[in-house]
Amino acid sequence: RHNYSLDILGPAKFKLGETSFRRYDLELQNPRGQTLQCSHFQQVDGSKRPCVVYCHGACSSRAESVYILRPLLKCGITVFCFDFAGSGLSDGGYTSFGFHEQQDLRCVVQHLQASGLVSSIGLWGRSMGAVAAAILASKDNSIAACILDSPYSSLQRLATELLVEWTNVLVPDFVLNWALRLLTGEIEAQMDFRMEDLEILTQVTQAASPVIFAGATDDRFVQQHHVQNLHDAWGGADGECCGVERRRLHFGGGHNGQRPEWFIAESVNFLRSHLDQASATR
Repeated sequence: RHNYSLDILGPAKFKLGETSFRRYDLELQNPRGQTLQCSHFQQVDGSKRPCVVYCHGACSSRAESVYILRPLLKCGITVFCFDFAGSGLSDGGYTSFGFHEQQDLRCVVQHLQASGLVSSIGLWGRSMGAVAAAILASKDNSIAACILDSPYSSLQRLATELLVEWTNVLVPDFVLNWALRLLTGEIEAQMDFRMEDLEILTQVTQAASPVIFAGATDDRFVQQHHVQNLHDAWGGADGECCGVERRRLHFGGGHNGQRPEWFIAESVNFLRSHLDQASATR
């Protein structure tokens, strides 16, 4: 769990060029009664603008969003970041691989939609946060665009792959099945959801938002077939024929590595284009 001081987010008021910005810190309550610690970076004039919600990865916090703040703010897009329940400074004792996190994200999106401060909403998620964003975007067609960095497509398949990776030996199928049953029982008892609830591949066929799927070719945690399979399933097999734009980007750096500048720039341009288009039609 990432414990941090708000100082890591920078000053509450600052300027980029001639434009003045502020960081507005707030609390939201999720459906489970837990308090989420949030920050909205916006122009001081309070004008209604497109907004990107950043969804951090496991064992991280809203502080992870700092690498996208400047490029998005300079484009006139506000940034909302928050700690999922069980992460950072928010309430909760554990995270849930994306299941309860997508409920937290829905709470954030509903707040923004009711605030009168945003004209359109995009999502930028990494790892667990990308899973939460993918689930929500599959249910909510109001999401203008998504950047999904290193999401997994199936929790059960991910768990199986990690068991094999960590033991570094050829494990008989019956041992793997036994270990997965233990894990499934622990998840159901402690986290109040089933492992099959995180079969993301079957959910994203309903998605309609333009999307970039990205991942590191040397990621040892989420193998790239997860990202590719989600890309191919997004919007259904005929997604591209139906006008659902989906892109696939690759880079190095591993699961938790720093993302290259070209990827950030391409993602920001992608979001700006689709968020501006969504703002103009509302």
